[in-house]
Amino acid sequence: MLLIVSEQPTPRLSYLLNFIGSVWHVDVNFVDSKPQNDSQATLFYGKNIETEARLNLSNCHLLFEDNIHPISKGWNSQHQCLQYFCVDDKPDYLSAIFFHLSRYEEYLPTALDTFGRFDYKNSIAYKNNVLNLPLVEIYLDKLLYQIQTVYPSFKVTKNKSIFTPTMDIDVAFDYKGRSFLRTMGAYFKDLKAFNFANIWQRTLTLLNLKPDSAFVFEKLMHSNILFFIHVGQSRLLSGSKLDKSCGFKNKEYISFLQSLTPENIGLHPSFQSHLVKKEMALEKQKLSHLSKKSIHKSRQHYIKMILPESYELLSEIGITDDYSMGWPQIPGYRAGTVHSHYFFNLRLNKISNLKLHPFVWMDAHFLFNATNKKNDLDEQFHFYKQQAEQYGGNFTPIFHNNHFKHKSFGTLLYKLLATE
Repeated sequence: MLLIVSEQPTPRLSYLLNFIGSVWHVDVNFVDSKPQNDSQATLFYGKNIETEARLNLSNCHLLFEDNIHPISKGWNSQHQCLQYFCVDDKPDYLSAIFFHLSRYEEYLPTALDTFGRFDYKNSIAYKNNVLNLPLVEIYLDKLLYQIQTVYPSFKVTKNKSIFTPTMDIDVAFDYKGRSFLRTMGAYFKDLKAFNFANIWQRTLTLLNLKPDSAFVFEKLMHSNILFFIHVGQSRLLSGSKLDKSCGFKNKEYISFLQSLTPENIGLHPSFQSHLVKKEMALEKQKLSHLSKKSIHKSRQHYIKMILPESYELLSEIGITDDYSMGWPQIPGYRAGTVHSHYFFNLRLNKISNLKLHPFVWMDAHFLFNATNKKNDLDEQFHFYKQQAEQYGGNFTPIFHNNHFKHKSFGTLLYKLLATE
C-alpha cells in the first residue's frame, strides 16, 4: 500500500494516482495527516506539506489546478522534463506524468498540420529529441527509486507486456468492390497516365484470373489481429478523397467481417466525421450491421482528432476503447507511455470512461514519409517492442492490408506480424 498525505484529492491528482496504482499493482490511499506507522510508505504531496516528512515530493501545483494555461517550454535535460516541473531543481514527477498522459499541450493554441491535426513538430518531446522515450515510465522509475530509498521494503509488480498487432482496413480491395463508374474512371486515369501495367493487373483481377493484391486476410488469420474497418460515409457529409472504402457488397469480404470476434473488430471512422456525432454513430451502426457484432473499439482514420471533442463524441456513441493515441507521421510516443490509460478531459477537468491504447509504430511511417527510411522499419519495430517488454506495457503496431503488396516491404510486414 502507498499512502498519500495531501489536501482533499483533486480530480487530476486522483486520476494520476489511480494510473500509478494500476501500473505498479499497489493500493494508493489518501490520508489527511501523517500516519502513526512510520514504516508505511508515505508520500507528502500538497500545497501545505510537512517539512520534516520522510518523503516530501516536489509540487508545482499543476495537479491542484482546474484550468489550462501556457507552460514554459524550457527543458531540464538533467531530469528529462520541463523546467516548469522543477521546484528548487527537484522534479515534480507526478505533474510531469500528468502533463504527458493528459496531452496538456494539445489544448493550447498551436499551428496544425495540413490535415488539421496537432503537429508532432510542435510537441515538447520532439523539440527536445525524446520522442522515442517512454517518459512516463522513466518518471515512474525515478519516483519508485525515491520511495524505495526511504522505504526499502516497498515493492511493486509490473505487468507482463502484451503484443497486439492491429490493422487499418481503409479499402479492402485494390481493384474489386467498386461501382462500374469508379472502375471506368480508374481505367481512364491509368490510360491517361500510360499506366498499362496497372490496366493489365486490374483486368486480370476483375476477371478473377488473379487474386486482388489488397485482399490478404486469409493469409493473416493465424495472427490475433485487431482490425479497424472503414465503412465510408453516409449522405450527411460530402464525399472525401480520403474516405473511399469499398467492397461491402462482396460476399467474401462480408464473410470475413462476420468471422471476426467482438474483440478483433473496431470502427475506423471516416476522416470527416471526427467532429460529427451523428455521422460517427451511423458508421458504427453500419459496421455493426455488416459484421453482426457489437462495436466498442475505434481508431481515427488518418489519426484525425481534436482534443477533447473527438474523444467526447466517441464516448457518446458507445466507444469504450480507442487506439488513436500516436503520431500519424513518425514513430514515437504521443502520450509518453507504453501503458493503456483512461482519457482525462482537461476541459471538463475529469476522467472519462474512454480507455486509450497508445501506438508508437505504423507501417505507413516508413512507406510515405521520406524522413523515415524503409530500412529502419524492422529496427524501429523491435526497438519499441523491447521498450514495451521492459516496462510491462502494450505494443500495438499498425499495419495496413494494402501495404503487403509492396514486394520486399510486404515480405517484411508478414514477418513482423508473425512476431511473438
